[in-house]
Amino acid sequence: MPMDANAVAGMLRRVARGRHGHEHLSAEEAEAVFAALMAADADPLQLGAFLITQRMKGETAAEIAGFVRAARGRIAGFGDVRTPDGTVDLPCYAGKRRAAPVHLAAALKARDAGIPVFVHGVAHIEGRLSAWQALEVAGVSRAESLSQVQSVLHRD
Repeated sequence: MPMDANAVAGMLRRVARGRHGHEHLSAEEAEAVFAALMAADADPLQLGAFLITQRMKGETAAEIAGFVRAARGRIAGFGDVRTPDGTVDLPCYAGKRRAAPVHLAAALKARDAGIPVFVHGVAHIEGRLSAWQALEVAGVSRAESLSQVQSVLHRD
């Protein structure tokens, strides 16, 4: 059953009670509130407040599992692409300001050793070196859509 703005507000009250007063959500609660916050008509202030609160208190494994289930339900084509068994999933969304992206050097070594690595993130981050800027220099192709993932993963 979809969650309305009042129910989302109730969840916010539970998780936004400060460092020691907050509560964690069950996986089911996290899935419901995140699905509601990803809806087109969601209140952007509630979404912002929820994300900031989660950042401050830290997410539990159950909450992350619920968030992922909610996100998967909203991604067109999710599940259409299968990666090979043993694929390493490497999310790269923050970029680097000063440090070298050694995690990408490790990913390239793993790839060269026959271990599939699925890197995902944003192409450009203002003021930072994104994973894709570094991988492009190394000759790695970037899939622009889910339909391209399979061929790029097998090729690169």
